[in-house]
Amino acid sequence: MDLEQGAGLKLNRDLIPDSLQAFIPCAEKWGFESLDEQDQFVELMLRERPDEVTAFNDQVDQAHAQIIEWGKSLTEFDKNRDDFEERDWNHPYWAFLATLKVREATGQADAAEFSDARARMSAEAGLYRFNEALSQAVMHFQRQEYREYVTLMDSYQDLMSPAQKKKYDFATRKITSETG
Repeated sequence: MDLEQGAGLKLNRDLIPDSLQAFIPCAEKWGFESLDEQDQFVELMLRERPDEVTAFNDQVDQAHAQIIEWGKSLTEFDKNRDDFEERDWNHPYWAFLATLKVREATGQADAAEFSDARARMSAEAGLYRFNEALSQAVMHFQRQEYREYVTLMDSYQDLMSPAQKKKYDFATRKITSETG
């Protein structure tokens, strides 16, 4: 992993407030989409470049309130996550939010607190993956491609709403009736 590059994101600067423009390089380096890659990067940085981690923590601490305020001002996110489109998920705000989560992990001396931060990040990543799978699965369901629908949604049954569970059960019955 390239410790200079980090996440290697290229964020759309036009969507980022002027007050956070100076923070963009930090978000592009530390704002990982993949939790596994983020964890690997953080572990390496803590071991090999602790001074840079301290500088990162200081930068995040200075920008924290502005990032939170920016998030509150993003009215395009005032909708159900099921209604998010690809452009919503690709918004640079998520990279900035990821830096806040990394800050929780890099700033904690207590292993239990680090574990809690990681658990929260993992849950958020799982929800993101669920929403991605759901958007693809809906298309398969509409095309009556029930096997593909069930394959995509099978590992997310615990996150499904009652209506989504009924849809999943219907698709499973359709597959069973096709093969039975």
